[in-house]
Amino acid sequence: MAGIPIKRRTFLQSLAGISSGVIALHYSASAAEPITLTLVGYALARPVYALIIPAFVRAWKAQTGQDIHFIESYGAAGAQTRAVSAGLEADIMLQVLETFITPLVDDGLVAPDWQSRHPHNASPKTSVMAILTRPGNPKAIQDWLDLARPDIEIVAINPLNSGNARMGILAAYFAVKKTAGEAAAREYLLSFTRNITSLVGNAREASDLFVQNGVGDALITFEAELINIDSIYPNEYSVIVPRTNLVAEFPVTVIDAIVDRRGTRVVAEAFLDFLYAPIAQQIYALSGYRPVNEQVLNLTTRYQPLDSLTTIAELGGWPSLNQTFFEDGGLFDLALAGARP
Repeated sequence: MAGIPIKRRTFLQSLAGISSGVIALHYSASAAEPITLTLVGYALARPVYALIIPAFVRAWKAQTGQDIHFIESYGAAGAQTRAVSAGLEADIMLQVLETFITPLVDDGLVAPDWQSRHPHNASPKTSVMAILTRPGNPKAIQDWLDLARPDIEIVAINPLNSGNARMGILAAYFAVKKTAGEAAAREYLLSFTRNITSLVGNAREASDLFVQNGVGDALITFEAELINIDSIYPNEYSVIVPRTNLVAEFPVTVIDAIVDRRGTRVVAEAFLDFLYAPIAQQIYALSGYRPVNEQVLNLTTRYQPLDSLTTIAELGGWPSLNQTFFEDGGLFDLALAGARP
């Protein structure tokens, strides 16, 4: 499938109070031979970086005279990490979980300080988790608990490969736990997994299956993806953002061993710097993400309000959560097998 394209709007023009197009990159490369960067990212990253990459290429060319060509690869987040570990020569990685970068640190490909080299834990944007329903919301889905009803069919993403899927499961689980307790949260997880009608490999496949093929009553994915879908099919689908939610971060890094060997570090690091520049932050907002630049964030009104927003760190961090929920014998594994977790 070709996937759901992003609809390009005139949103950037509406952010009149923010400096846009020109960015001081603070690099002094002389006009040189063209350079190629290989970028790997999670499946849903393609549309937003289809806008950001050309903006960076133009800015770099204007300042240094050097042409940059990008080779891009997008797929399931876990599979992308495994590909780099297996030898894929990537200069830049865009991820959905920090724990999908940790194996590259363990392999000696990424320096241990990668998360401290850029602001906001090297995450230039965030999102929250949301639910997409059929036009008019015929099943009257309003919150996480509704997904456990026996009349609901869910299109889900396999959490073994997808950070998106892990975020959705955790957002719902801990929201139920907060209001009804641990036993209710475990019962919810069991009912939720019984309602999965399709378990697919990545978030792009899930969106295509739900929207283009008409499968399922509900799809859980990033708010950014559902804003994108709504921009293509205005008012055709109902987007529910549960008011008790979880912050999704999207860490970025250079692959140190590769950029140093290939001599691409300066340009690769400049690209990551660019992700925090006003123009890139505006593009994130255009694409439905929540930018970390508060000035850009405060000028947008497209995000639904939240009552309670929790971070992964507040829940104990990814190593503990992965062990409890997503490793063999974890709560999701048990629930998927039909056992009471």
